[in-house]
Amino acid sequence: MENNKREWEEYRRDFGLGRLALATSIFNTFLFAISFFMGGPLLEAIYPVLFSLIFFLLRDRIAKLSSLIIFALTAISITITILLNYYLVGLLDQLSGDLLRYDDIFSAFDLWLYSMPVASFIKIVSGNIFGSYQWLYYDFLQISYMTYYLFPFFGGFFYYSQLSERNKAKIGRLVGSVLIFFNLNYLLYLIVPVTGPQYYIDLMSELSLPMSFVGKYFNHLVYQSHPNFIDCFPSGHAGISILITIWMFKIKNHYRYIFLFFCLGMIQATLGLKYHYTLDVLCAIPFAAFCYWLSYKFIPQTLEVRKNRKWRF
Repeated sequence: MENNKREWEEYRRDFGLGRLALATSIFNTFLFAISFFMGGPLLEAIYPVLFSLIFFLLRDRIAKLSSLIIFALTAISITITILLNYYLVGLLDQLSGDLLRYDDIFSAFDLWLYSMPVASFIKIVSGNIFGSYQWLYYDFLQISYMTYYLFPFFGGFFYYSQLSERNKAKIGRLVGSVLIFFNLNYLLYLIVPVTGPQYYIDLMSELSLPMSFVGKYFNHLVYQSHPNFIDCFPSGHAGISILITIWMFKIKNHYRYIFLFFCLGMIQATLGLKYHYTLDVLCAIPFAAFCYWLSYKFIPQTLEVRKNRKWRF
């Protein structure tokens, strides 16, 4: 117990890797426990615990490595954990015999707001604006949606590059905010299961989206690689892009407006491509801000803000 307390407190030495590993172990042990009440046990819930403990036990050796390698190992470890837990949430849903969905409430809000599903509303509005070039807009939405996988990596890399050598450990707070975001996001998937318009609303299967072969390729790729059908509330895509964009503006990063551009594209994409309801995105905004705030409680590192404010592409 004393060793665990020491490892928890010495977060600067390993960029918070010890805290991240312990937090993951606690979170996944909790998921393993609730799997018993959902038809389990689900042994897959233990995999991230074992994986995290490997990094935790090796943290003394890892702390002696260069700052770049420590950052890379930290990023790799939480990436694998996040992917495993996403798959796990889908398994818990299947194990329970499919959790009760709340799509009726979410779709009713869209009907009240737009008098139609939000994807239909966006198609009409964008058609009036872009006319025969509407396919360009939808290609942009689909490409923006795919940047979801890049936001945390580029955000982390740019902040790490911006940090002075003696302050590289501050990157741990950004990494911690990403882990906090996904862990809480997955928990909310289980508490408020929502399938999404493309699967829940019959009308959506008939709503064709104008795209070039590029947009259609990525759209088909997303549709085919979807092991989790309760991953809507709040929107992880909108939320993580908002979270990282908050970080980029807080540290006054050179590329913050590029992040903002694709963040706005992401928000439109989640709605226009039939993936989410409006409430999914609206709730993702305060949720992302909360995760940013909570990251300081988790890894209490102050920001290193870039002093030269001149923006560059």
